[in-house]
Amino acid sequence: MKVNELAGWDPSATGSSYGPGSSFAIPAEQVIIKMVVRIAENRVEYIGTFRGKPLPYFLEAQNGNMAKKLATFLENNVGISLGDVGLTEAPED
Repeated sequence: MKVNELAGWDPSATGSSYGPGSSFAIPAEQVIIKMVVRIAENRVEYIGTFRGKPLPYFLEAQNGNMAKKLATFLENNVGISLGDVGLTEAPED
């Protein structure tokens, strides 16, 4: 299964804000993974960048174990676009 086939994986539709009062879809190919912020139960919070500006994202996993695996996966793909990451194989639960 590819990452972009995971339930909840749709980074271009997360509603990340680019500036105060703005919210729009940014193509996943243009967002670069910068860092994983934290894991909160089954939610992975991470930062991507678009045109050098940070954007908050999150991904809901089916359980805490999978959230940890996804966080590690994202950490291992820092510097890669969300579009490219979405085309790779997802970690198995």
